Amino acid sequence: GSSKGKGEASRTQYDYTRITLQEQLRWAHQFGSHTVSALVAHETYDYNRDYTYILKDSEITPGRTELVNFTQNVESTSYTSKYRTESYLGRIRYNYQDKYNLEGSFRRDGSSRFAPGKQWGYFPSASLGWRVSQEDFWNVSWMNDLKLRYSYGQLGSQNVGNYDWMSLINSYTSYLFTGDMGKITPGQAITELANDSISWETLIQHNWGIDMAFLNNQLLVTAEYYISKSADCLYNQTILRTTGATNNPVVNSATLSNRGIELSLKWRQSLSRDFGYSIGANFSHNKNRLDGLGYGNTEYVSNSSISRVGKPLGMFYLVKENGLFQSDEEAKASGITNARAGDVAFEDVNKDGKINTSDRQLLEDKSPWPGLEASLNFMFN
Repeated sequence: GSSKGKGEASRTQYDYTRITLQEQLRWAHQFGSHTVSALVAHETYDYNRDYTYILKDSEITPGRTELVNFTQNVESTSYTSKYRTESYLGRIRYNYQDKYNLEGSFRRDGSSRFAPGKQWGYFPSASLGWRVSQEDFWNVSWMNDLKLRYSYGQLGSQNVGNYDWMSLINSYTSYLFTGDMGKITPGQAITELANDSISWETLIQHNWGIDMAFLNNQLLVTAEYYISKSADCLYNQTILRTTGATNNPVVNSATLSNRGIELSLKWRQSLSRDFGYSIGANFSHNKNRLDGLGYGNTEYVSNSSISRVGKPLGMFYLVKENGLFQSDEEAKASGITNARAGDVAFEDVNKDGKINTSDRQLLEDKSPWPGLEASLNFMFN
């Protein structure tokens, strides 16, 4: 006869599906010195993720270890996550003698991460360019090329969870009813509050640029200045835990501004028909500022950083240290409990004799944002 024994088996299954469909229709026509082109496009993106986990046990006959042969369910979990985006784009370009360039475009983007009625965003953009060096009056021997540019554009962001607009019900909540002999009764409760009014975050940017070429087009210089503003920024609004919620719902209320400059230098040279090289350097400087949080809030704290209205985003929020205590007398005079010579002299902001999170402060002299960013590259062919 065959002997049986206690056993268990589990199965974990992940299923991912990503589908992207793109369709484009292009048209271009040149008549005389005029060139016109147009583009219309459509794109859809579908994402699906399914997860299943099953754990079973029972008496089992050796050799019959498939999951179906185990009769007792111990644990089972499954979930599905999915979202979909859809976009429509139209763009038209005009060029006259390579001197004047005009472009306009319009996007319509939709996302299932927002509630019905809030899913679509509309984002226009436009640009123009003037190649001054192509004009008849141009007579600058030491500059080979000069182009002036300006652009305006809007972009949308859907950087939220797939279901942040929906309240979630926790099915593992239990209740104790004292009127029923203290019996614990399974139940359900809304533990994550949601905001079904959230929609697209919008970035609005203006950009001015100049392109120059010198020394027979071997030295190229590009300079950019930009101003941008992010409106209706998506972020988690802190709420009281007395609401019973375990999360901070997402809202469209923050406003952030950026401005900066970028400079690019490039030297290129051909030493022979078969060999050439280029050396480039890039420099950038950016300043950001939190203009508002909405709902009467003036700051947002996240672990060791703080975002305060009127200040750069994500500044260090730490307990400040002032070196080491040089003597027991100095440590005692600080008022900090049990402080001794050699201890770090943390700053007791609220003067309660304790060093804890209540003593954190915004460290403006130690910004996480670099004052200047630079890069260097070299290429040869």
